[in-house]
Amino acid sequence: MRPQLPSELIRQVIREATRLPAVFDTDLHSVLNESRAAIYGDIYSSYALKRALSLVSKQFHSITDEFLYEIVVIRSYLHLWPLLQQLQRVEDNTSRGWYVRRLDIDLGSENHSHDGWSWGKNTLWGFLPVCLNLEILVCSLVVPYHYIPDRSSVPIIESSYFDAPKALLQSIATTPGPRLRRLELLGQMAVAADEAEALVQRLPKLEVCRFAGLREPIPPLDVVTELELSKDLYDWDSLADLQPAFYRAVSTYKTFSWPPTSAPTALHTLDCG
Repeated sequence: MRPQLPSELIRQVIREATRLPAVFDTDLHSVLNESRAAIYGDIYSSYALKRALSLVSKQFHSITDEFLYEIVVIRSYLHLWPLLQQLQRVEDNTSRGWYVRRLDIDLGSENHSHDGWSWGKNTLWGFLPVCLNLEILVCSLVVPYHYIPDRSSVPIIESSYFDAPKALLQSIATTPGPRLRRLELLGQMAVAADEAEALVQRLPKLEVCRFAGLREPIPPLDVVTELELSKDLYDWDSLADLQPAFYRAVSTYKTFSWPPTSAPTALHTLDCG
């Protein structure tokens, strides 16, 4: 039987081999000049290296989980449920979701856009209660250009199509809130000004906060008119239809109330769109 290396030594080797300082950087210059495409490229390259390291031996494999899941990027609505199931798995009394330090939800390039928002928006489809150790949360939701019936009269980029309800902000403050250093709600997400202020005042470690805009969420009129022409179309949700177990799982998550105020002491960037 070959002797095993100390677990801490293996952990340090994996840590140094897969370190991505830019991904967790909250420096003002780094945040303002961050290229999402470049960051995602680095993350995807690190995934490949981590998978390779997990195959070195059983000992490496048992330790690599915490590095495989420290950064989660979701760019398809159909990937939400499989990933949530993976993060809910518990091994050695620790869920994989606990390892997630950065969560990027970047959706809006497929026909399922906006499906599931009515039942998933309070907890970001169940990811907030699962990822309690988050340091960075970046969520960008948009409606694809081809999804709008009348493109000529709808200001796509400025439309507040995704209402970020108070329940979502309370979930952020209550679940990953105590550890969150960077929060970005971008794309077409709308946050009420008073609720945004209440949220920021409850994120003690927050350094960077960016909102797409502070305003009352008003859906594009042409989309509402188009959908209301048929009640069946308005009520149908293809994501819930394709993945009913996902819908049932997310619907069971409780809602949260505001935690006590704990204002950030290191906040250096607040961008309200």
